[in-house]
Amino acid sequence: MLRPKLENLNASIGNCLLQRNESGAELILSNKKSFSITAPESCILETLIKNDKLISTKEELVISAWGSPDIIGSNSLPVAITNLRKVLKLDNIKIVNIPRKGYKLNIPESEASLDLPKQIKLNHYPKYAFWSIYSTILITIIIGGYFSFWHEFEIVNVNVNNQSSQICLTKKDELELILTSSEKQVAFTAASQTVP
Repeated sequence: MLRPKLENLNASIGNCLLQRNESGAELILSNKKSFSITAPESCILETLIKNDKLISTKEELVISAWGSPDIIGSNSLPVAITNLRKVLKLDNIKIVNIPRKGYKLNIPESEASLDLPKQIKLNHYPKYAFWSIYSTILITIIIGGYFSFWHEFEIVNVNVNNQSSQICLTKKDELELILTSSEKQVAFTAASQTVP
């Protein structure tokens, strides 16, 4: 019995993709690297995928790949399995040998990769809590310091010689110092203008 004509195939295996068409077969890994495989290897992998987590017997795999156990050597299936394992292990997918029964695929569950961010968040929760508390305290100090700093400042409008300006004072008694020194300056200027 010969294997029937192969159909085109696009099948997912975990994060990998098995593609087969009239020009050949290839495995595309999650990192987008592509590896050519033989038509029988693609048939073996297709059978393992269809059986999902169930065991595929050696006879079933041989018939799907070559059509008949009589036309191949006794080593053909183990060689094909070894070649597939070399490629699939790059994405942590395993073809497991079940002694005296056959083979099955061991694909890492995609849910485990989806749960990874949750695990990271749980593992680093104390770290995030520390930074959250630290940030809150730091912001409170900065805002409190800002308002207490500006609270001590006072902006005063001053009119000297019909010229208006604003002065920023750190203390209220500075106004007296400025006014006193400006009166002395005005008096000195006036005195120097009257001297011939």
